Amino acid sequence: MVSYIVTKIEIYNMTKHQVKFLILKGYHILKNGVPTKVEDGLWEYLDTLDEKDDSIVILEDALKLSDEELALVKYKA
Repeated sequence: MVSYIVTKIEIYNMTKHQVKFLILKGYHILKNGVPTKVEDGLWEYLDTLDEKDDSIVILEDALKLSDEELALVKYKA
């Protein structure tokens, strides 16, 4: 027998307030819109990724985006 748990995933456009909140909670990046903590060195982790991978958003860098640019970033909660 297989049972499934269905969770509702909501997708939001990011705001600077949300970015600051995620940083305070210890998150470093959004990976495919999902907040992710990087334990062993952010830059070392990023070096392991494909340079063409545009599914990664560094939260500290996101604070430098305009509100219009940030609204294009999708955040899954």
